Amino acid sequence: MARGTLESDVMDVLWRAKRPLPVRAVLDALNSTRPEQLAYTTVMTVLSRLAD
Repeated sequence: MARGTLESDVMDVLWRAKRPLPVRAVLDALNSTRPEQLAYTTVMTVLSRLAD
């Protein structure tokens, strides 16, 4: 996966929600549309990096 793709997917989930979401909600939304399942810690790391 190209760098930036996951970050973009995470931002799409957050923009569609129009409210803050916990990591688990973002993970569930991402995993519902991806053939490969992401780990909780992967999504948590992406969210932390985006917040910084």
